[in-house]
Amino acid sequence: NGKLKGYNTDIYGFERLIENNKVQFNSKRILVLGSGGAAKAICSFLKNQEIMFCLYNRSITHANALRKTINYELAIDVVRSIDNMNFNIIINCLSRDIDPVCILKKIGFNHKKLDYFIDINYNMNYSILNRIDTKFNIDGLDMLIYQAVKSNEIWMGNSILDKIDLEAIRNYLLEIKC
Repeated sequence: NGKLKGYNTDIYGFERLIENNKVQFNSKRILVLGSGGAAKAICSFLKNQEIMFCLYNRSITHANALRKTINYELAIDVVRSIDNMNFNIIINCLSRDIDPVCILKKIGFNHKKLDYFIDINYNMNYSILNRIDTKFNIDGLDMLIYQAVKSNEIWMGNSILDKIDLEAIRNYLLEIKC
């Protein structure tokens, strides 16, 4: 018919990551790092759940553009500094080559123990994680796996989630250091 159709599975993957890891957002102070495509999906997820959060990006222009794009301006604080702010959850949406600890230090993170540090990068840099005091570190591998499952379901037109061993897939990907 001459029409192109596109799908984005980021929100679905993140939602499943949150469910699998039993992350509780109730009454938590949340900071999202980054304002790229994945951050847009995570911010949209938080908006859909009616969760207020703060957003930091090195470019204030990009951060404000994201806030406007997802039309959740009243519930997102775009921050340049987090001095004297306490967060329970930090969601890192920065690319893997950017050290979130350096960014956090630069903007005044107090290194209070977090409930969760969620890094959507599926090949987590453990030298970074060792420098963040948190109850739970969560990598983006579940998000990646569920995005792949959803993509398969979209393109093949049938559900496969109940037909595959997600733990075996996760273990295999960890084994080959995906």
